[in-house]
Amino acid sequence: MLRLAFGRLAAAITALALLGGQPPAVVAAETYALGTTSPGSFPYTLAAALAGVCNKDSDLLRVQPFGTFEQILPLVDSGELSFALTNVVEVDAIMKAGAVSAEHLRAVAFLFPFQIGLVVRADSGAVSVADLKGKRVPEFTTQASFQGNLKALLANGGLSDEDVERVPLANFVKEYDAMSQGQLDVILAPPGQPALADVSQRVGELRFLPIDDSPASMAAMRAISPLVYATEVKPNPNFIGID
Repeated sequence: MLRLAFGRLAAAITALALLGGQPPAVVAAETYALGTTSPGSFPYTLAAALAGVCNKDSDLLRVQPFGTFEQILPLVDSGELSFALTNVVEVDAIMKAGAVSAEHLRAVAFLFPFQIGLVVRADSGAVSVADLKGKRVPEFTTQASFQGNLKALLANGGLSDEDVERVPLANFVKEYDAMSQGQLDVILAPPGQPALADVSQRVGELRFLPIDDSPASMAAMRAISPLVYATEVKPNPNFIGID
């Protein structure tokens, strides 16, 4: 089994949309935009599945992709977008940055724990987070929340930005192509991410790195991302990189 960090995946909605007071028949007849990240990302895959279930007898939800959560949540905050599919770690980071207000947002559903970890090539020689010293890691230039997750995971292995070589990328989705093209030694990904299958076909077997769940290592990680915690992930045929 493997230990990874995770927070909760949630659907957020503006207070206005949640408390609009419209009759049920009117609400059912409307179509609401569900904001999420780009096609190929795990949140987009989940959003499409969620919309498919909700739209069985109506056109209730329309998936609207964006590049980053930093683009999505301010639109929910302003009422321009009805829902966002995100996780509490992202929401916390974006709120702390002052981009959205807690007064305008509510969680309408907690879906399931959102696991995430660091992935390397199986032949890289890296078997722990500490082994990433001097390696090429992504730097998400427009996604401060994802960058916070990455820094927290590196801190779990006693590493900081100064210990690694940072490779600037526009967003989270770009890292899969970057690793496939030999530009990265490690990427940030959830187990079961469909894009990992494509990466594995192009570079060979992959490996998720375990995190250290000792009190000191968890404290170092939570000092950067307070809402993350550790869980065990069992091998699964659909989970590339977890043996």
